[in-house]
Amino acid sequence: MNKVGSLLTLLFSCLLSTLQAQPSKSLFKVVGYYSLRSALQADIKSVPFKNLTHVNLWFLNPDTLGNFTRDFSALAPFIKAAHRKKVKVLFSIAGGSPHPYYHALLKDDNRTAFIDHLVSQVLRYAVDGIDVDLEGGDIDENYEIFVVELARALRLHDKMITAAVAVYYKDQVTDNALAQYDFVNVMSYDRTGPWRLDKPGPHSTLAHAEEDLEYFGTVRGIAKEKMTLGVPRTRRHPPSAWIMDRSCRPSGDLNLWINGIRPMGKPFITMEYRP
Repeated sequence: MNKVGSLLTLLFSCLLSTLQAQPSKSLFKVVGYYSLRSALQADIKSVPFKNLTHVNLWFLNPDTLGNFTRDFSALAPFIKAAHRKKVKVLFSIAGGSPHPYYHALLKDDNRTAFIDHLVSQVLRYAVDGIDVDLEGGDIDENYEIFVVELARALRLHDKMITAAVAVYYKDQVTDNALAQYDFVNVMSYDRTGPWRLDKPGPHSTLAHAEEDLEYFGTVRGIAKEKMTLGVPRTRRHPPSAWIMDRSCRPSGDLNLWINGIRPMGKPFITMEYRP
């Protein structure tokens, strides 16, 4: 393993040990993104629920009319196992790639029905809420009212709402929208990449993480207890090829974000990993 991979593994191990030493999970959020496909057929014993507080199942998306037609009843063992370990399970919607049909679903004439369908999925499968991962061009003028109304509908059933956010599209998300979330997952990575050949260099640094926390915490006024931070266990090799180096990626199905707040209230920097 290269030096960077060794260092990241050491940091990951130290953070995991710190997590396990905490007196209460409530001081700490550890968010794992797990694919719906994998959860449907997971070996429950292999899922590290003891190291998690939340699992976001990615991605639950409707058809272009806003309907959810797939049967996810086979998720029951996964969800029950998580709940036995006091781990909350959320459906994560959208994702980083474009979803142009969301623009129509969030308009006034479709939004209420779409929200009703989302809440029905939450109740049907006994999950704990929705994680909104609308990004970039999927965020439009209806994003705020969608989040406000979805949060209201979920809380009628004592369910959660969270989001993945990033500085790259910070001006598209209003303060009122951010205020609806129980907490946000700050994506502190991909500052550059093959889409920015004129800007080679590190795509996720300690400085980037500090800037992101400062922005969302100070400028946007999100309490530190309502922010988690994810940074990648990946590298990009500039300048021209932009090869994604998987040498420091562990195997497995879980995209784990170890995130949270230390007992003294200081945010700490953690990392995401993907298989």
